[in-house]
Amino acid sequence: MSALKNTSLILIGMPGVGKSSLGKKIANALDLEFSDTDLLIEESIGCSLQAFINREGEASFLKLEEKIVRQLDKNFKVLAPGGSLIYNKKLMRELKPTCFFLYLNDDLAAIQNRIPNIKDRGIIGLDDKSFSELYEERRVLYEEYADYVLDYRDKTWTDCLEEALSILRPIFT
Repeated sequence: MSALKNTSLILIGMPGVGKSSLGKKIANALDLEFSDTDLLIEESIGCSLQAFINREGEASFLKLEEKIVRQLDKNFKVLAPGGSLIYNKKLMRELKPTCFFLYLNDDLAAIQNRIPNIKDRGIIGLDDKSFSELYEERRVLYEEYADYVLDYRDKTWTDCLEEALSILRPIFT
């Protein structure tokens, strides 16, 4: 794996897989800035993601998510976007040449167990599909954009962090 011209790591994966939790640890270990787009969006709108989606609709949320991602300085940063970022094909194509995409993958049941409030989480697509259907639909897209797939199955958080850092240190240090 060669060093990238770029300078950012983007964690992709389903809601509840641990993008923010692992992202903060990676950022700390690599001395990079960390941003969570869901938190940035909530700060900008002054309400929960689900309240915004209920009021303005999924299309408006996706536009706002794109705006927030575009506003970020993506130099030497770890970014944990919402799981729906991969629906924005134009933005993903623009980010791909200059960002390293780490796909965090886990079993559907394990992810669901981490999200007790699934209907209130602000997950795009749950109006017409089950979480299981979204998982299958998105898995294909995550794999398409991933530079590396970090599979959580049968691993501890420490194992996952160590594996991620073994891949990322040569790129970001």
